[in-house]
Amino acid sequence: MKSATYCMLWKQFMPLIFIAALLACLIFPACTAHPEPSAATLLIRNARIIDGTGNPWYRGSIAVEGGRITAVGPNLDQPAGRVIDAEDKVISPGFIDLHNHCDTGLFENPDAQNFLRQGVTTLVGGPDGEGAADMGACLARLDSLKLALNVCFTVGHNAVRTKVMGLADRAPTAEELEAMKSLVARAMQAGAVGLSTGLEYVPGVYSTTEEVIELARVSAAYGGFYTSHIRDEELGLLSAVREVIRIAREAGTPANITHFKAFGWKMWGKSVEALQLVEQARAEELDVTCDLYPYSAAHTGLEILFPPWSLAGGRDSLLARLQDSEQRRKIEAELLLKLGDYCYQDDPAQIAVARCAFDTALEGKTLRGILEERGLPTGLPQTVKLVIELQQKGGAD
Repeated sequence: MKSATYCMLWKQFMPLIFIAALLACLIFPACTAHPEPSAATLLIRNARIIDGTGNPWYRGSIAVEGGRITAVGPNLDQPAGRVIDAEDKVISPGFIDLHNHCDTGLFENPDAQNFLRQGVTTLVGGPDGEGAADMGACLARLDSLKLALNVCFTVGHNAVRTKVMGLADRAPTAEELEAMKSLVARAMQAGAVGLSTGLEYVPGVYSTTEEVIELARVSAAYGGFYTSHIRDEELGLLSAVREVIRIAREAGTPANITHFKAFGWKMWGKSVEALQLVEQARAEELDVTCDLYPYSAAHTGLEILFPPWSLAGGRDSLLARLQDSEQRRKIEAELLLKLGDYCYQDDPAQIAVARCAFDTALEGKTLRGILEERGLPTGLPQTVKLVIELQQKGGAD
């Protein structure tokens, strides 16, 4: 996913979690014991408490003094400057958003109300291989803000590879690999918490598993973890999950499959097999996990539909290939296959434009809807032409 605001879709759950936002800057104790009653700044009563220990929820109260939780228990009875009746809503420790494209959004909205009001108190930024290669500069900019929540970042494989090799479709030389490892090490020393990859995106798509293992070892040496937008969420899903497991094993690193899914109608039901692979790895005492979001959609750039070889070298190189009749035919043929994997019963209504800088009137419309407005056939061959047109004019999400 490339949306910085995807978690806004949790808003339907807000009545259950608004109290969690109130605790954003408080420290939640690991146990329910509390001291002798004393005056508190704030007392929250009649809440369903989930304390993060794995224990069942229970009804109780929470006392707060000087910005810190001082007592938690089922029957607190003490004076307080302010009393809130939670009305049987849930109180919990703040949520951790494991996949967030907050790199730019926090600079525009450092108060992060969109997250805090949903109970999110920690963001893990830099997913999909996008985390800054110069982590020191990135964190220095964040330090200049008055942030309202906790933020940490992974260093991005794509960012590191681009800095060393550009968008080249090839393996790195020994010198280039060492340069990438050095960048990862410097990022970890500056404060990164791990390494992220976007192996379906350029230029990560051009990397080998061995390259990623080498970089993940560097991250692991500093106590970091590995998180991946895996190489294929569609027909190659099981192979991609096995790749993550191999990286975890050979790099000696905790590994996370981010926004886990089985994408496309041809993969319906395959999530069961993919999860079995994760469970088997965990049974072998490998620290392999996955995160997911609670909706059946995805958000990314239109270029994801194009064959990786056509994107090598960047946008200008793609546009040049589209001007070459033989290469254009190859691109069209591969786009047709890709759209067939994405669109159930070949219906392009399942792909919509979320953002389009060159024509905002297209935003919110499906590819089928755009074709219908133009009075054109709505089959996949015509959809291929539309996708190429949109990409030539500037691209869209």
